[in-house]
Amino acid sequence: AEVAVAVGPDTVGPDVAATVIRIPPDQLQLGELRFEATLPGARDTGRTLALVTFSEQWAVTNLDDVLALLRYFGHEEEIRRMREALPAERTELWRDFWKATDPDSMTPENEALTAYFRRVLIANLRFREESETGWLTDRGEVYVTVGEPDREERYDDVRTGRTVIRWTYFSGGETILLYFVNELSLHSYRLTFSSRVEYQRLLSRVRRRETTSSD
Repeated sequence: AEVAVAVGPDTVGPDVAATVIRIPPDQLQLGELRFEATLPGARDTGRTLALVTFSEQWAVTNLDDVLALLRYFGHEEEIRRMREALPAERTELWRDFWKATDPDSMTPENEALTAYFRRVLIANLRFREESETGWLTDRGEVYVTVGEPDREERYDDVRTGRTVIRWTYFSGGETILLYFVNELSLHSYRLTFSSRVEYQRLLSRVRRRETTSSD
């Protein structure tokens, strides 16, 4: 959303009813934002601070943290360039990245990034495993990148004695099955090797669909 600062009559005097300043998101830098306002002939300067963060779900105030959280977003080459760029170059690269990934340039919000960060937040709440943050688990990775499965089942494998979680996705007229097995402990699930292959195939299909819809 845009940043709006209202200056009321109690702040600057009776001659000004209200002033609103709007700044497009891609013109802002993360971190502390300082506003100062003065009126011609006035002795005092009005000051206020704001915290510019990346998402309403995350209090991220520097670009390095944002880039780390975008590890599953795709666009690896653009993210790599921002990570390796000089500080003076990063702002322009970020603006280009924002515009390139924004599915609706008519709104101030980047809906693709907002949806991505919402999935990261949900993955953290649902898939935490022992000391592993939810979005970094195998289930978290799959959820963040390809979304909620169409069906989820849990059962015990009588041959191995392990618990299996099966996610089913219906994609392009095809049924894709992903199996997570608690190989390390009762609370830690990993994609099987064959499921990792199927997941990569599903992810490629989702990426192509996203690219087509943004063109």
